[in-house]
Amino acid sequence: MTGGTSYRGTRGYEGLRLQNVEYRLLFTGVLATSVRRLMLSCRALMLFRESRNTTMLFESFADNLVLRNVSDDLLKDLYDTGEVLKFDEDQILAEEGQALDFIYFILNGQVEVYLPESHSRFADVHLGMLRKGRCFGEYAFLDQLPASASVKSATPCTVLRIHSQDFEDFLMQNLYVGNLIYRNLLALLVERSRLSNSELDLFRPMD
Repeated sequence: MTGGTSYRGTRGYEGLRLQNVEYRLLFTGVLATSVRRLMLSCRALMLFRESRNTTMLFESFADNLVLRNVSDDLLKDLYDTGEVLKFDEDQILAEEGQALDFIYFILNGQVEVYLPESHSRFADVHLGMLRKGRCFGEYAFLDQLPASASVKSATPCTVLRIHSQDFEDFLMQNLYVGNLIYRNLLALLVERSRLSNSELDLFRPMD
């Protein structure tokens, strides 16, 4: 009788052990599935954020004054020829007197345009601030001369950098769009010239 009890106890113990193993395997499977789902959800969220960020940067690019009245399809083609760059505050983006082979479209943040201190200047000369919707490097693109001023990031900023040759090729392949962009560039240059004239007029002798 004692042996019978022991036998049933052994069988009961083995059954419980096997049941526990099954529960562990089931729990492990459920846990692994949950982890996989969580990883997929995180990946999907990252892709969504990247896509949203790319869309926001493109919208900032499309709002640039130089690109007014250009269709989104062509702007997308032009955007894809460039490179998105991020800068921390107080980083040099362009230097006076150096070759400038790119046009920079500001997507967010601000940059300062200035003449740096040199043997002929006692200190930096502030020329202006540029923000989203503006660009720099267009002078060098038009006259093929070195940069006429230096540019540095006044805040953390993001820009789209397009090589001048790629920009010119795009304009040549889309002559109507090229005409629009050249007109926009001319309008900006005239605006800056008038602004400079107004500032100089402040020093006109009083009658």
